[in-house]
Amino acid sequence: MNYIAKPVLTLLKYLSLALIFAYQGLSAQTIPFEIENNSTIDDSELYIAIVGKDLTQGAHVWVNLTTGAHVPMDPIYNTIKGPEYGGNKGPGANGMYADCFFKLSDIPNKTVALAGIQGCRLFIGIKSQLYLYFFGSTGAQQGYAAPSHSNPTDPNTGLNYEIIELTYNNIGFWGNTSRVDSYNYAMGLELTNTSGGIIKTGELHPHDKIGQLYLQSVPDEFKKCLDTATGQIHQPTKTKEFSDGSVGTMPDLGPHRDYMQPYIDEIWSKYANEDLTFVHPEIGTWSGRVVNDKFTFTCIAGPAGFIGKQGHISGKPNTQEAFEGKGVLDERVDVNQENGRYDLMMQAQICAALTRHVIDVNAPSGTVQNWSDPSKYYLQSPCNHYAKFWHQQGIRVNQLAYGFAYDDVNEQSSTMHSPDPAKLKVIFGGYAPLIPAVQSPFGGTPHPIPGTIEAEKYDEGGAGLAFSDVSNNNEGNSTYRNDAVDIETNTGGHNIGYIAAGEWLDYTVNVEATANYTATFTIAAENAGGNFQLFVDDVEVMSSTATGSTGGWQTWNNVLKTGIPLTSGQHIITFKAVSAGFNFDKMTFSKDIVLGTSATTANKVRVYPNPANDYIQVTGANNITAVNIYNVQGQFVKQVQGNNYSVADLTSGAYYAVVISTSGRAVVQFFKQ
Repeated sequence: MNYIAKPVLTLLKYLSLALIFAYQGLSAQTIPFEIENNSTIDDSELYIAIVGKDLTQGAHVWVNLTTGAHVPMDPIYNTIKGPEYGGNKGPGANGMYADCFFKLSDIPNKTVALAGIQGCRLFIGIKSQLYLYFFGSTGAQQGYAAPSHSNPTDPNTGLNYEIIELTYNNIGFWGNTSRVDSYNYAMGLELTNTSGGIIKTGELHPHDKIGQLYLQSVPDEFKKCLDTATGQIHQPTKTKEFSDGSVGTMPDLGPHRDYMQPYIDEIWSKYANEDLTFVHPEIGTWSGRVVNDKFTFTCIAGPAGFIGKQGHISGKPNTQEAFEGKGVLDERVDVNQENGRYDLMMQAQICAALTRHVIDVNAPSGTVQNWSDPSKYYLQSPCNHYAKFWHQQGIRVNQLAYGFAYDDVNEQSSTMHSPDPAKLKVIFGGYAPLIPAVQSPFGGTPHPIPGTIEAEKYDEGGAGLAFSDVSNNNEGNSTYRNDAVDIETNTGGHNIGYIAAGEWLDYTVNVEATANYTATFTIAAENAGGNFQLFVDDVEVMSSTATGSTGGWQTWNNVLKTGIPLTSGQHIITFKAVSAGFNFDKMTFSKDIVLGTSATTANKVRVYPNPANDYIQVTGANNITAVNIYNVQGQFVKQVQGNNYSVADLTSGAYYAVVISTSGRAVVQFFKQ
């Protein structure tokens, strides 16, 4: 857990917001603070808490959401038993945490009369409350312990939640939906001022769509920032792939830990021999040079109060510092409080320029660079593609977001401010119209029958409607679709793997004509295999069928079933696993051909002798290209060739001969003596 309670409004790092705290002694009138649920999650499964500091003494408080009262933090409220990981019983050594969360369903009218508060966080726990620990409101030990992603024994491990950060006092309201550390669920924030004007920020798509769009937008290095089980998207350095080994939950070095380093090295090398000069519309023109890895900038033109001031970066940042705005990009190098703020200002500018890849290392010496044009951001790699995603067209309101710690540089952050707020609304689920989940064909068009249906092209609509999978994430690790079905990538495309008993997949089909059909299932199984069955519109049309072994998880063989009755028109076919032990690649449906009994009957296919001993012959088909033998369980046995088809190696019993020729495809049953 994080044991230092402090506001995480990242724009507080930036110089212009120092004014907020000059007014912290002022009071503010209450404003209605509504929490709207625009998601498929029930109100009773959303857990809300508001914590912060009062405006008079800066004492830590929590808000009773049924009355709006500010309650001083005190250990006496730590009465909720939390989970224990690695023997961690929390700061109180008893596993108890603050009883400060309220179900949204229990908040009257889902609205709180919000009084003045600063350094405030609204927590929304999704399907579980969070486990905060209260120390006290003032004194040597004060504030609360918040969730910490870097602590492997944190009681909030595995919980999904969202936050809103805000300050509300007599000079107005500031707030944002932060994506600095992660995205956990689509959110919206809407501020109405006394004149009736409305300011909005937040996501424009539903939660599941955000994940799909993210995967389509980012290069491979950033794809694993998305947790396909929950839809959460983590800032890169919060993932194992970008880990530098310094975080307890990620002790191993990640393959992309030095992702930004070539760009950073090039900048530090170039500007050790010449000056880097840039102009900013508000803070003027600054010029700097690297000496012994320390980058020192001086204001050479601009506001009178800035000219001659210096800002320092004490050393060359690494990828983690560049992405998070920490370390050498978040320190007062000059211990003088006044001078140190210019260090922070330069660090914000350089961090933003690195993240957006706008420092031009090819610019001739003496060029004055201007990094204030958003159309030039994120055009080259390496850059922070996670941050870039939130600023893409159509993802968020006005393409503004807090995608990294210094996104307020050149006013790209989602922070909203009003000096005269009248009403505030948080929208859990964001601004997308809430449309109930509807099952529909993959790609919008039913699969035609006769035809082949690829296993991974099951219906859209999500869990419970289009599929059922016992795991919560894609164990196959393919990014082909963004849900819990275990899709794998193979040499021919994709298949469904990690199949468990009871799992099922729906496929909307359009049957050309009423007939009996032969279904051929392409299956792989390394060991004994498993069983599956088929339903049409919830009616069983194929009983439990064994796959048998094919010798490997990517060694494919066919299981055939004849006589499956289908009527013309649109239907839903359900493929259901009865037992585990096999992979599923595709299924092909073709009409059964009417079988004749006489070799002289025109256009009839016949196998003889029947029963057979050592061989069979086929008549009634022209230009035979293959004869495949299946047992009565529909499992492929062998392919036979030549004029006399050898069946001497077959054991006694019934078999099917699938005759493929220019006349079509016929299935004939025969018996081996």
